[in-house]
Amino acid sequence: MADVAHRANVSTMTVSRAFKRDASVSADTRDRILQAAEELGYVFDSIAANLSSRRSGFVAVTIPSINNANFADTVRGMTEGLRDSGLEILLGFTDYNVEEEERLVGQLLQRRPEAIIVTGGRHTPRCRKMLANAGVPVVET
Repeated sequence: MADVAHRANVSTMTVSRAFKRDASVSADTRDRILQAAEELGYVFDSIAANLSSRRSGFVAVTIPSINNANFADTVRGMTEGLRDSGLEILLGFTDYNVEEEERLVGQLLQRRPEAIIVTGGRHTPRCRKMLANAGVPVVET
């Protein structure tokens, strides 16, 4: 990151803010930073950057199947909407299996998402308890 900052003639903090899409970084400065990063082959480490803020930068989503066009369209819409907010999707498939959903929800919550969206409607009592105690916004469909 220091090399990118040096090449773009900015601080490392400005580089970090630019990659996080912080509104305080002007478009010209962001472009200069992205150009420097590309020239240097630099890839921003969002996990390291999010450690200090305790933010993961993603929303966890479970869906029964990607083969259903309705679910595919829903995921596409979520992805576009969340991207505008600087968030990404971590997607998991339950294959219409409530035990798999329970396992998957537990795994996703361990990764500390900003929120979790659980589709499918049928949840085990343990899964419902995990969601109730998640400590993040939960959307159930």
